[in-house]
Amino acid sequence: MFDAWTRADIIPRWFKPGAVPLRDVTVELRVGGAWHMRMGFPGEREMIGTGVFLEVDRPRLVVYSWSWEPDPVGRESVVSVHFIDRAGSTEVVLRHSGFPTPAACGAHQHGWTACLAALEAMFPATSPAEGARR
Repeated sequence: MFDAWTRADIIPRWFKPGAVPLRDVTVELRVGGAWHMRMGFPGEREMIGTGVFLEVDRPRLVVYSWSWEPDPVGRESVVSVHFIDRAGSTEVVLRHSGFPTPAACGAHQHGWTACLAALEAMFPATSPAEGARR
């Protein structure tokens, strides 16, 4: 699960906030390393997300800053993702904080909900006899 959040070749498979495709992802996975993603349809307005990794503790935690380009407000938020082993399953605890407005928080909540649903679909439940999820 940690790799799904931190590898540029896997992120586009689940990071799907609605119908907007993720077209470009770069990840320099280390404290102080940068990440970058470009979303949008060709010929239309693009959304560019950028940030820096603040904490990396494989396989338990990743924390990174988040900002949009261009951002007229100029605020940076912080995403922290904890990966908790639950007897063969992984519980993902996501916290995205530091939004400039309640509307920005709501928009990100909607996007994260869609992304997490796509992530869960990538890791279907195992058979009941095995009793675990990836």
